[in-house]
Amino acid sequence: MPWQDHESQGCRPAMSRPIPATSWPVEIEIRETDAEPTCSRATARLHTRDETIEGQGEAGCRSRHADTVQVSRQMAAARALTDLAHQLFELAATDDAAACAHGHRARETGCGL
Repeated sequence: MPWQDHESQGCRPAMSRPIPATSWPVEIEIRETDAEPTCSRATARLHTRDETIEGQGEAGCRSRHADTVQVSRQMAAARALTDLAHQLFELAATDDAAACAHGHRARETGCGL
């Protein structure tokens, strides 16, 4: 059952009172430079309350045909988001390890996510 899987990973049951939602806006900036008009570069920025994390991605395209350029932009954006996701995962794992190293109980901090 999915519930048991979550419990075994240290997740707690849903609380009876609602927890306010948190929003982390992400913006993606895509550029093609005049020097390299066949390459799309993307930067994905995640804005949290405490920091901004940036992921980078790029993709080449062989022609300037509009459809090819759009695909290049999509690939660059996807790669930037993937880079951002990896960085966010590593940051969470580092923060989790630090919390566990400081003696916080696993049930309180989710040690070992």
